[in-house]
Amino acid sequence: MKLQSPCPVTLPLLQSFLSKANHSCPNDLSACLDFVEHTAVHDSLFEMDLSGEWSFYMGAMENASFSGETVTLPGTMDENGKGYDNRNCLSIRHLNRDYVYTGPATYQRTFTLPSSWSNRRIVLELERTKKTRVLLDGVSVGPRQMSYSTPHRYEITPFCRAGAAHTLTIEVDNSASDMPHALYSTLLEGEAWSHQITEHTQTNWNSITG
Repeated sequence: MKLQSPCPVTLPLLQSFLSKANHSCPNDLSACLDFVEHTAVHDSLFEMDLSGEWSFYMGAMENASFSGETVTLPGTMDENGKGYDNRNCLSIRHLNRDYVYTGPATYQRTFTLPSSWSNRRIVLELERTKKTRVLLDGVSVGPRQMSYSTPHRYEITPFCRAGAAHTLTIEVDNSASDMPHALYSTLLEGEAWSHQITEHTQTNWNSITG
């Protein structure tokens, strides 16, 4: 998970590229252009990593009350020991998780945008997750995103200011609500079969992973 600031060529970008080009840029023009693009996208001038400790609430964002409980992201609730204890509920039919949870969970942290990001486009990217809703300083950012197989990207440019601290709140919901019926119940009614959520494969985890 990260903030990205895609932008046109700037003096810092040119300086960064030129400092690396002498040793890294291939002779082939096409390959060299690929190198320039890669440098621009992955340069630290244009990206802020949001991994680390986040406040956590096991419920919907409307009811969220943060009282010191934390998780480490990227990572699942299972990996963070959050959810309902499932260690005594063993089955020979599928994988057995230590902790299980289905429903919305809320994650929150603060960040400060670099002052050098003034007048630039800012995009929040969540690499892998379930349904998400995003608030920035308590204001809803765009419509809920629901893809289980592609990154979620939120345009947050109008909601933030360079050099200022902001509070980011993300709700992740791994329930069947508003999702296609076949995703959560296919071959056997009441038992999920999609590899994206079934306990037989990757499990119906909640949170944000890389």
